[in-house]
Order: sequence, then structure tokens, then C-alpha cells
Amino acid sequence: MADSDVKGSEMPEGSELQEKSLRDLVIGLIQTVNEIMSDMRWARIERREKYEATLVQQDMTEEVKEEWVAVRQQCEGRTGVIESAVDGRLCPELVDTGAAKTVVREEVVAVQDLPVADWQLCGVTGHCTTPRGPMMATITVGGMEKLPAFVADMEELCLVGLDSLVQSAACVNSGRMQM
Repeated sequence: MADSDVKGSEMPEGSELQEKSLRDLVIGLIQTVNEIMSDMRWARIERREKYEATLVQQDMTEEVKEEWVAVRQQCEGRTGVIESAVDGRLCPELVDTGAAKTVVREEVVAVQDLPVADWQLCGVTGHCTTPRGPMMATITVGGMEKLPAFVADMEELCLVGLDSLVQSAACVNSGRMQM
């Protein structure tokens, strides 16, 4: 019996083409599934990294708050507040030897439309604000002095920093909390 007489032994015309198309389709599906799985893996890694970063940020925020509370407790009753006037307005000044700049709140000075600084002031609590200025203010502490001051949104009305203390040649006795 010849091979040609065996039923189904002959390949129908075009079946090799169909087999190749089917193989290409399966290979394409496998590649697509692999890409999807890889994307899912990366998304999972990114979510985990974002979650861990959030936890670290929360931990740091809590740490800063705890530090701030500790600093406040140590400084309780020891702040150097002195009576003064800024541009003729009474303003209790907080002398802060840890502050680099002298800063006043907006309602203390009459000057408006000051340029916004390209840097930020950050306090021990981690709160940062962008100051405006500087402006020359007449700050009366004992005698009258024209000193540079920045305007910013902050808790205190007036904060005397090292810049003004140095310029006015102030003598600060930290042990006795005297100026």
C-alpha cells in the first residue's frame, strides 16, 4: 500500500502556513504575558518602596516632634524676650542666638511689596517659610539702630538673630540669660 493511499497522511494545502502562524501567535502571547508579569513585579516593587519611604518620613516627623518637645522643655522659662520697638511699634523681641537672621511678622512693619527671597527659613520644629526682604528696620533695644530684618510668617512677632546681635555689638550672657 502506498503512502498516498493512507488516509490523512497528506498535509492539506496551506497547513504548514497555519502551523507557523499558530506558533507565532503562541510565542507572541508568551512574550506579552512575560511583559505583563514584569510590569506587575516592578509596580509591586515601586509600591513597596513608596510605602517604606512613607514609613520613614512618618518616623522622621515623629522624631522631629519629639526632639522639638524636648528642646522646648529644656528652654521653658529661659527664652530671652526683651521689650523693644520696630519702626515705632512695640514688639517683644525673642533673642535667638541659634537664628542666623532677624525676622519680623508682616503686621509689625508698614513696608509691603518686598521681594520674595530665594531661600527658606527653617526652625527647630522643621517648619519652613519663605521670607521677604530684607528691609531696614529701626529696631529699638536700649538704643536706636537701623538693622536689616526679613518679613516672614512665623509664630513670634519679632525674632532677633545673630545678624542683628553682631551688628549691634550686643553682649549675650547665656548662663545668666542676660543681654
